[in-house]
Amino acid sequence: MKDSVKILLSILGLSAALAGTALTVNPLFQRKVNFPTVEAAVEDIDYGAGLVDLESLPRIELGQKKALIPEELILSRIHSARQNDFGQDKYDYSRPRIQHFYDLFTGERSRDIQIRIERTREYDDLIRQAADNYNISYATLFALIVNESGGNPNARSSAGARGLTQIMPRTAAGHSCGNLADPETSIDCGAAILAEYAERFGSLDLGLAAFNMGPTRTRRIMEESGSGNYWDNFDGEYVPKIRAVERILLDQ
Repeated sequence: MKDSVKILLSILGLSAALAGTALTVNPLFQRKVNFPTVEAAVEDIDYGAGLVDLESLPRIELGQKKALIPEELILSRIHSARQNDFGQDKYDYSRPRIQHFYDLFTGERSRDIQIRIERTREYDDLIRQAADNYNISYATLFALIVNESGGNPNARSSAGARGLTQIMPRTAAGHSCGNLADPETSIDCGAAILAEYAERFGSLDLGLAAFNMGPTRTRRIMEESGSGNYWDNFDGEYVPKIRAVERILLDQ
């Protein structure tokens, strides 16, 4: 919801002042119940894709006492809901290399990353449509664009990559892509290539690696290591940076 709305929930003995949230309560539990623990109560709250206003945390009735739901439990629920909203499987963002860039992007480089994210939001509908068309994660495709071009459709790298998803002209020609300066074309082409590589190599991380360095080099590195796990094979920054931006999106 875009409008600021305050909702008073008396059911479940739960009261909350919420702004712009999609919080709902499981219909099976729409009656006053005294939960034995905070965790039990939190299990029955569906935060959907909305974000809870943490300035006024929900209160639940524990026996005859009022208690604040711990912030970390609420953040955990929001994080899971946002992952579901982005249409992706659960992902481990705690890896040290991802954490390094997450700390950088929310610290020293936070202003630059937020500008890139806001520019990329202009193409949100196109990104969602392409992600749906090719059955890949919306968050990953969005984060790829943030990292590749910062949401600039006229971006061109020193190597010659072009457009929002920074496709090389030779790669684009091999996939029958059109004008890479056109946002819809670039997003669709990037999504198609990423989906192809992810299917070929068996994971989205490996698909991202192939998107960055090419499928031939990716295959050679995997064959040399004998492992099919991205994190066993590659030590570059490309995938960790994209996953770090995803985590920022999930936090917002």
